[in-house]
Amino acid sequence: EKALKESEEKYRTLFENASEAIYVAQDGKFKFLNPKTEEIYGYSAEELTSKPFTYFMHEKDKEMLLERHKKRLRGETPPSTYPFRIVNKAGHTKWVENHVVMFSWENKPATLSFLTDITERLQAEEAKEKLQAQLERAQKMEAIGTLAGGVAHEINNPINSIISIAEILKDQCHDQGKDDDIPSRIIKEGDRIAQIVKNLLSFARDRKEEYSPAYIQDILSDTFGLIERQITKDDIKLSVDVPADLPKIKARSQEILQVFLNILNNARYALNKRFPGTHEDKVLEIRGETIEIKGKKHVRTTFYDHGMGIPENILGRISDPFFSTKPKGEGTGLGLSISHGIIKSHGGSLWFESVEGKYTGAMVDLPVDNG
Repeated sequence: EKALKESEEKYRTLFENASEAIYVAQDGKFKFLNPKTEEIYGYSAEELTSKPFTYFMHEKDKEMLLERHKKRLRGETPPSTYPFRIVNKAGHTKWVENHVVMFSWENKPATLSFLTDITERLQAEEAKEKLQAQLERAQKMEAIGTLAGGVAHEINNPINSIISIAEILKDQCHDQGKDDDIPSRIIKEGDRIAQIVKNLLSFARDRKEEYSPAYIQDILSDTFGLIERQITKDDIKLSVDVPADLPKIKARSQEILQVFLNILNNARYALNKRFPGTHEDKVLEIRGETIEIKGKKHVRTTFYDHGMGIPENILGRISDPFFSTKPKGEGTGLGLSISHGIIKSHGGSLWFESVEGKYTGAMVDLPVDNG
């Protein structure tokens, strides 16, 4: 009896102090569990044992977990380890890894589970993957920039010659009273190619212009001067909340204006696609605030539109050169690539969040001028 008592105390100590959640489940309920199980789930032992096991599962994993359990009861699944999601008492989703063994508990089939919280590990791995993807993307963009610059220079001279010859043909047609439609179309398409070449050179060039202190609110004011008429014409409700006391940034103002103009034009396009006419939700919000990134102050400008949004599967590609969601002829796919390059050269970042069919948010973070 003494040996049995000592053995029981030893295993109880191991059970209660284990770094893993250990529990027995039977008939769809927790039957016996250690303190770590309470910690991971955020519920007390009484709460866990009073509710069905499915209550704590994430909706997206319920079907998979129930199917696994049925196979275990039929003896089709050996002891296995697999990840799934739970929802704790605070309503937060956690990723856990579970090792399950079938055994007999009070003469009935039951499962013994060893559960580990892997949320932080997965978040660290995800952050590492994102960082690696950003590095690879930066290297790709640099290579594409070099290639784009070379191609643009090669195209520039012949396209200018084509436009000049077309203009001569147009003048001759006019003098002879002939139809000048064909040379006019050549000029139009040539100008379009010339604009693409100009964008390519802008994307590729090494920017060495001088920086000077500037206020975001002043740059936005200049941007509105260029686009406010179109916004009003499109019946877009503009909501601007940019405090007057935002600190200065060190910037090349014309380049930041170019970025803001590109973002606003994209927002207009998305809003007009979702709401071709007047609509109460045809709204474009612009906010400015001071934030801290890695111990340094930045000014964040957020452009938030209630447009058609961006599908999740292409959100990471929208800044790739020549990638565009617009129909052929309506976009070159260089606007956001150039914008990313401009903001990066200012030591800042341009990033997006979006839900298809609901909204898109474009965030521009620029470091505060500490000079």
